[in-house]
Amino acid sequence: MDFTLDVLIRKCDIGKLKLSESLVEWGGESFSQEPPKYTSDSELVFEQFLDLNYYKSYYSKIIGNDLETDNYMALRLLGTHIFDLELLINNDRVDLSNNKVMVFLYDLFILDAFSLFLIRDEECVDIRYRINTEKELHDIICNSLNRTDPKGVFIIKNSDGKL
Repeated sequence: MDFTLDVLIRKCDIGKLKLSESLVEWGGESFSQEPPKYTSDSELVFEQFLDLNYYKSYYSKIIGNDLETDNYMALRLLGTHIFDLELLINNDRVDLSNNKVMVFLYDLFILDAFSLFLIRDEECVDIRYRINTEKELHDIICNSLNRTDPKGVFIIKNSDGKL
């Protein structure tokens, strides 16, 4: 099963997550990549969506028209990390406390608001969740990536109830 993880955070919160922009060097100068890439302290790499109007329409297909993207940035996790997490979950290793993806997702709880799209087979979100705790997130991710009944999910944490 192919899953994609997209994270939406407020632009002002990027510094709180220990994400640093991955720059390229050319001729002794550093430049942003196109599109920008960000690396977490656990070496996860995310690619930023630059055209949020396009992605707003993409996400609206999944969650409706209530998405306010003006103050948000969207990041897509690159690499095989979701596949690796899926293997752990399906091999009954429920202690995910050291998994890089889960550590990053738990770190999101320092933010007042974030949204996650764990998209199954490129555009399928089966269930929407509003969460408040890391345990809720853990359970949703484990259930979503379970091979016997995989589900695409949209997860939102926000103290004011809006995205």
